Amino acid sequence: VGRSLPPPTPVSPLSDVERHDRQVSDDQDVFRSAATSAPPSTTGGSSPDRDRDHQRGRGSWQQAEGGWPTRPQRPSRPRRHEAEYVDGAEVTVVAAARQSARVNLEAARAHIDSHWRALERAEDALAGAAERVRADREALAEERAALLAAVAAERAAFEAEVAYQRD
Repeated sequence: VGRSLPPPTPVSPLSDVERHDRQVSDDQDVFRSAATSAPPSTTGGSSPDRDRDHQRGRGSWQQAEGGWPTRPQRPSRPRRHEAEYVDGAEVTVVAAARQSARVNLEAARAHIDSHWRALERAEDALAGAAERVRADREALAEERAALLAAVAAERAAFEAEVAYQRD
């Protein structure tokens, strides 16, 4: 905690939003460096309650040892007012998240469409196979009928021959 920030460098006047964004960024840097330089636990382990209290920044026994910041850390999730710069243009975190969600949604749609087309191709292949099976069944039925007729004719001829031989 006994760490001081370097003096600010002279810059052109900033708007309130820019000044606030810089302060938030500076605060996060201080908290981040303090959190990474915290001494390891000397009690031989951790408990969920103590860890939760440390994360909340309250009741921390390490605060007295100078290992944790004196005020609670800000949540790490992006704030609506924070900005990112993409190709020199300012884009809010929310707009960037929405754009990322749109890109992910389009990728998911393309993936689903490719699976849909594969299913349609499989259905077409199955329909073609079913048609071929039906045609094969009809051909086999006709062939069976012809074979049965041939067997019946052979049997009749054989029985006629046997009857002729008896007489």
